[in-house]
Amino acid sequence: MRATYDTVRNIALWFGSVILADCIFSLFYDVRYGPASFRFVFRIAMLFAFPVACLYLPFVLSLSKAGRLWGLVLGGSLIGPASLVIRSLVLSVAGKPPSWDGDGIGLGLGAALIFALFIGCLASTLYVIIFKSVGRLT
Repeated sequence: MRATYDTVRNIALWFGSVILADCIFSLFYDVRYGPASFRFVFRIAMLFAFPVACLYLPFVLSLSKAGRLWGLVLGGSLIGPASLVIRSLVLSVAGKPPSWDGDGIGLGLGAALIFALFIGCLASTLYVIIFKSVGRLT
């Protein structure tokens, strides 16, 4: 029963960390471009961050149990950019317009990789900090 509780707690902590990291990332745009940009950036960032967080969840659970938390930060930082590169390669092989250069209005792949690195690093670092502090409380 305790293992089930710990697993559910770790899942909630992981998704909470992803949402919190996305909010912090979106607040940077809110300060620069106004409150309407927060909702837009939050929605777009969650569109990409949530599926990647779901894919990374088994690694989060196994690395948390093993106690390799700094490996979790490294993996969490790199999973977002790696998934964007794989997505762009699949789209280019399928004959879709490549997302390497952006669309003239949006950002190119380089900026998207940096943003994904930022959100992944922030989410995994927040997870480790919260995981350690919750572990001390129980």
